[in-house]
Amino acid sequence: MRTACLLHFALVLSQCEISAFGSDPIVLGSDTSGSQGGHACAEPDDARAAREGAPGTCASHCRIDVATGFTDCDEVSLDTARPTLATLDMGSDDGVLLTLEICDPTGLVFQLSDSTGAHAGGGGDGSTSHDADLALDGTTLHLRAATDSGVSSSAVSSFVATAGCTTRTIVVADQIAYLVETGAGLCGTGMLRIRPPSDAHGTPDALWHLALAGSVDGATTGSGLRSVEMCFW
Repeated sequence: MRTACLLHFALVLSQCEISAFGSDPIVLGSDTSGSQGGHACAEPDDARAAREGAPGTCASHCRIDVATGFTDCDEVSLDTARPTLATLDMGSDDGVLLTLEICDPTGLVFQLSDSTGAHAGGGGDGSTSHDADLALDGTTLHLRAATDSGVSSSAVSSFVATAGCTTRTIVVADQIAYLVETGAGLCGTGMLRIRPPSDAHGTPDALWHLALAGSVDGATTGSGLRSVEMCFW
């Protein structure tokens, strides 16, 4: 049975129905065991301190301008052949606070994954067992744990407006994705990882891949992401 909850209660329930822009509520967190990913969780204290502007909490603060293909982020590199694909080196950081400006979204607006072969609909090319992702498809945000985790995907409908510009803030850290405006997070070992343990596919890295338009693997297109401000902590 679903349990509807106020946003400030969302942090302590194993699953919680949430919505944005008055949409029908959905369940964030389909794995109530919390063993592999998918259980509701709170915003990390360090992320909250960085978001609230506490001095010294951002190891670096920078920006990606999607239209011009410019970034002043030391932790970010833009693909030379495909400027809308950014690689985030999380090796020296615990997480990143993403403030996204999205206008008139169409198709797959953006996707963040710890797999270089992440598909638009989730999963990857099989080169790694770590293929969790966050993706905005139209106005719906999808949060998906790694394929091998066995955790069903979660989604937030009407995460952004269908027309005009919307600003949304997402906290992403090792095993954590937290939606600031929605007031709920999805956590577990199946989520995006920074230097996770080695497995049958080899030794994973600390790189995350952000498609600023379309999917990480380049097979799906989209538009609407104008800029990304980043606070690494």
